[in-house]
Amino acid sequence: MTIRYASLRFRAAAGAAAVAATKPQDDAQADDDRVKVMLRLDAKARKLMASEQSLQIARDAASSDEQYRRIDLELDEAKSERMFCDSRFSAIDAGRPFSDPGPDAENRLLAAIDAVDRALQNTAAVEAMLGAVHNLVAAYPASSTA
Repeated sequence: MTIRYASLRFRAAAGAAAVAATKPQDDAQADDDRVKVMLRLDAKARKLMASEQSLQIARDAASSDEQYRRIDLELDEAKSERMFCDSRFSAIDAGRPFSDPGPDAENRLLAAIDAVDRALQNTAAVEAMLGAVHNLVAAYPASSTA
C-alpha cells in the first residue's frame, strides 16, 4: 500500500497545478474531492490493517471464550471494512463515481484513527482497543463513498 499512497500523493501534489490550468474550476474541484476521498479511504484501510494485527494477538491471548468471540467478531468487521475501503479506493482511482461523505464523517474518521492509535499503544487494554476499532469501522464508511 505504500507505493499506492506515494503514487496518490505524487499525483495530488504534482498534478494540482496542471489540473487547475487545463480544466474548468468545477472539474478541478471534483479531482480534489476525488483525491481527498481516496486519501481518507487509504488512511482508514492502513489503520484497520494495523488494528487487525493487534486484534489477532489479543484474540490469541483471550482469557475466555466470550472474549475470544468478541475479539473475533470485531476482527472480522475490521477485515471486511478494510477490504471494502480498498475496493472503493480502486474504483474511485479507476474513475468510477464517488461521493464525499462530508466534513462530519471526516472528523469522525480522524477522531477514530486517533483513538485507535491510543488504544494500540496500550494493547493490554483489550476493551479500549475493541471499542476504538469498532468506532474506526463505523467512521467514514466506505459504503458512503459510493
